[in-house]
Order: sequence, then C-alpha cells, then structure tokens
Amino acid sequence: MGRFEMRAVKIVRAIFPAVGLGILLGLIPASTPYGAIPFYPDCPADPPPPAGRAALWFPEEPEFALRAGLELLSRAEYPAAACYLKRVEGTYDADPKFHENLGEAYWGAGEKTNALAEWEQALKLNPDAEELYVRLWTGYIESESWNDAERTIERLLQRGGDHPEAEYRLALIRAARNPGGALELLDGLESAPAPYAGNARILAAAIRAAIARKIPEYIFAKTGQGLLGIGEPRLAEVSLRLAIDRNPKYGEAFALLGLAQEQAGKDPEDSYRRAVALAPDSATACLLYGAWLRRRGDLTLARWWLTQAWDAQPGDWIIAAELAQVDWFDGNIAEAESWLVRAVEAHPKAAEAWLALAAFYIENDFHVEYDGIPAARQAVELAPDDDRALDMLGWGWFKLGDFSAAERMFLRALERNPDSASAHLHLGLCYAEQGRAGEARAEWEAAMRLDPDGGAGKRARELLAG
Repeated sequence: MGRFEMRAVKIVRAIFPAVGLGILLGLIPASTPYGAIPFYPDCPADPPPPAGRAALWFPEEPEFALRAGLELLSRAEYPAAACYLKRVEGTYDADPKFHENLGEAYWGAGEKTNALAEWEQALKLNPDAEELYVRLWTGYIESESWNDAERTIERLLQRGGDHPEAEYRLALIRAARNPGGALELLDGLESAPAPYAGNARILAAAIRAAIARKIPEYIFAKTGQGLLGIGEPRLAEVSLRLAIDRNPKYGEAFALLGLAQEQAGKDPEDSYRRAVALAPDSATACLLYGAWLRRRGDLTLARWWLTQAWDAQPGDWIIAAELAQVDWFDGNIAEAESWLVRAVEAHPKAAEAWLALAAFYIENDFHVEYDGIPAARQAVELAPDDDRALDMLGWGWFKLGDFSAAERMFLRALERNPDSASAHLHLGLCYAEQGRAGEARAEWEAAMRLDPDGGAGKRARELLAG
C-alpha cells in the first residue's frame, strides 16, 4: 500500500466514529431511506424516532429497537411500536415489563388476542403485579371472553386485598350466566363504593323478582333487562341469548337483545325485526323497534310502530315521549306536545309522566319558563325524593339563567342520590357560570367517574378537556 492509500485509510478510520455518532444522534441524516434495510422494512413511523434510525444502521443492537418501540408507544403509534418491539422479543423474553409494553402496543393496534397473550406472559413472569390482573380481566371483558375474565378475577381475589371493582365485575359476569347463583356476590357488595353498591342492589332486586316467577327464560330476560339498566349491554346480551335459547319465540327477549346490541355498538336490526314479528302486540317490542327507527331517522316507520305500542299500552309516558320526539323532529310541534299532555292526563299522579313532559320542554328549550318549570315542579311535588325530578327542575332554572335556584336544586338532588352523574354534571356547569372553576372541575370529575361511558360522563370529559 502506498503512502497516499495509507493516509486515506487513516482519514476514514478517524472520521467514521464521528459520522456514526452524528447519525446516532440524528445530527447527520442516514442516506439510506427509512425502512430500506431488510431488518426493519415494515415498521412505519412518521417521523421515525432517533433510536429507530440507529436501529437501521445497527440492527444487531436490540436496545435501539427497544428504545424506538417505547418512544412510538408513548406517541400512541401502536402498529409501529408493536413492529419494533416484536423484532427483539427474544432478547427480552424474560422481562415482564417488555411483555406488558408489547401487549399495550398490540392492544392499541387492534390485535387484542396477541395483546392478551403478552399480558398473560407478563403475569406469568411477575405474578405479584396486580395491575396486570386488572389489564387482563378488563381486556377479556372488552373482548367478551367471559370465562377468561372470570378466571382472571378469581385469581386476583384469591390473593386477598381490597378489590371492589373486581368483585363487582365477577358478580355481574356470574349474574348474566347464572342469575340465582350470583345473589350472594351481589349482596356482598352492599358496602362497596359508588356506583357498585347501588347497581348491585338494583340487579339483585330484579333477579329476585324474576326468580319468584319460576320461569327460566323470564329470569334470564329480566336479568338482561337489569344489566341494561345499569349500563352493561355486553353482559345483557349474554343473559338475553340464554333466555332465547330456552324460548326461541320470546319476542320481548329479542327486543331487549336488540337494545343490548345497539348499546354495545352492534347492528340490532335483525333482533328488532324478529321481536315485532314474534310479538306484534307487545308494547315493549313495538316501543324498542320504533325508538330505534326514530334514532335512525326513519320517522314514518317509527311513528307507525310507536303508535302500535301506544295502542297496546295507552298512556305510557315512555311511549308518549318517543312519539313526541318523532313529531318534534318532523316539525309537528303541537302534536309532539299533545302526546306528553295525554300521558299526564292519563296518569295525573305519576311523577314519571310529569318528568317526561318537563324534559320535553326543558331539554328542547321550548316554553321552559311557562310549561317546563311548572311540569318539573309537579314532578317534584309528587316525588320529592326523586333526584331526577330535582335535577330536571334545577336544569330548567339553569336554562333560564337563575343559577342560585339551579344550584339549590342540584344540591338537593345530590343529597337524595350522591351517585347522580347528571346532577354532578349540571352542578359543575352551574359553578362554571358563577366563575367557580375549581368546584366545577370537581363536579365534572365526579360525573365522569360515576358515568364513564354514558352521556353525562362523556360531556364531563369534554368539559374537562376544554
């Protein structure tokens, strides 16, 4: 080698570490396009993390891929994070935190089966990590893998400690599949925090009333209805399908199944159609089908089925409220009002009917002062301990700008029912209008905690985010 060649080699050896360091730190861009090296050809990220660029140049170093995957996970770029982490799984196979992170990436990417398998592996490596049990049973519930959810909760509870939510979820899963066998678990939740204790009491009462009839399909159907009432549509579907298995011609069970499917984000049309085909004279079947059609915007067909429901059960305030909504959205204001007036005339002592009438005026900002407030007052007079009536009266005052009167009503509603997410939401809005931002946030946080997936909780989450 000549003098010139030797000098060139020395120069290259001198500058290569600096170039490599520059690429590693992201100061000098890699000339190879992202993903061009075969080791990571299908791990997209925009922009790629610095460690990802390093992983391209040094594929034999798993630490770079790990760091890239974790950064992508923190950026909620789940498919890319899973891609990076999966490539180096063998290196960290005995690390429970690695499996937990890979599971989170899979879950965010929609690969739920893979996510649950990773969390199971993490728990196997670290059986004392209670947060992994929670990840697993919530994941199994989300995936409707009820046996696995029950098994995981049981394993957690066998370890001892205070786990009210896990006990509550176990009781609900058992209730959906074996109503009578779940009563002891439900009764054991009487001292649990909100909303578990209240929901458990409601469901236990529904099951006991149904068991008294001694008709298996009826017991499952009423349990399903009770689960719907406490916001558990997936489990309600389990119970209602068991009712239908025992009586395939049970029209009302099909109607409730449709409602459960609708609330769970599934297509309910077939169930609703079967319901009215099997039980065309059932007020429940016609009401639920008509209400779904109304929500879908098919007002003509909705009106027909809701009228059938009214004919089967005249004066029912729920049917009247649905018919009023149909006419309201169809522009028939006077007819909309008349449906609820008829319900009140049919049941002048029914607080529920007056409450429906008050909600029609107040929620639609229609004759709030002259008709909405009086109807709400009548509901409160007939049911002075009904937190919903007090909340509606307060909401009417809020709509009129009388925040002092509104606040009094919301506080009275919460005295009757501290678990009323709606009253917490409305009280927070009242505080916000009075410039009491800290108190408003506290109320919205309570609403979100009590009703995480419902309308009040979602609105509270929006207010807190804004």
